[in-house]
Order: sequence, then structure tokens, then C-alpha cells
Amino acid sequence: MNIEIYINTKKPTMNMKAAIDEYTKRLSAYCRIRIYYLPMTERKLNETIHTLLGQEHSACFRITKEASNLSSEELSDNLNTMGIQGISHICYLIGYPAADSPVEALSLSQITMSDMLTGVVLCEQLYRCYRIIHNQPYHK
Repeated sequence: MNIEIYINTKKPTMNMKAAIDEYTKRLSAYCRIRIYYLPMTERKLNETIHTLLGQEHSACFRITKEASNLSSEELSDNLNTMGIQGISHICYLIGYPAADSPVEALSLSQITMSDMLTGVVLCEQLYRCYRIIHNQPYHK
């Protein structure tokens, strides 16, 4: 599985980047993950989304607090189902405005978080998902 996370920021804070790097290292046992820190105009965002969705076997999600929350188990079931269905490339967009493209909204929490903190939480949730999928323990 290839996962790309786009975070709407020019330069990440040192502590948040360190946390994301730690989860990226842990996730490398389960998937190939890339993190992009870049602001995009609405036009560039729409072009990027159309390119991503134009690829075969891909899915794209926009992280927002307005969507319905999924539990870790539900999120891991969705991730596992996408893998079974042949989706091998997943893109997550954090902090970008709603685009004209058909991107599904996903919520990690009803709490308002910075884009960088949302990136950390997303990486942690993805790691938790893979631990659940592989029936491996995860601390509570």
C-alpha cells in the first residue's frame, strides 16, 4: 500500500515533524508512506486531486472535523477493505479547503487541531489500523 499525506504548511514545527517521522518509521513495516508539507492554491489542489484520482486503484480523503468520526476499528476495517478491493494508493489531504473534486471527507476528532497535529494524529491512527489488521497488540 502506498500512502501520501499532504499537509497545508510551509515548514513543520520540529516537535511535530519528529512525531510524524517516528510514526512514519513504524509504518514502514506495513506500507510505503510519504509526507508532503506544502501549501497549494485551490487550482493546484484541484489539479493534484484530479491527478491522484485519475490513477488506477487510488482513493483520496480530506481530513476535516465536519465529517463523521470513525473508531480505530472502523478505520482499520475501511483500510483493510480498500486493500482487498485492490486500492493500492491512498492520499490524505490535511488543512486544504474543500475542492471541486469528489474527495471523501474523514474526521479523526471533533476537536479543532492544527494541521500539523492532525498529521501526527493521522499517522498514529494509521499505525494503530495496521496493528489491528495484523492482530498485533497496541497499547491503550
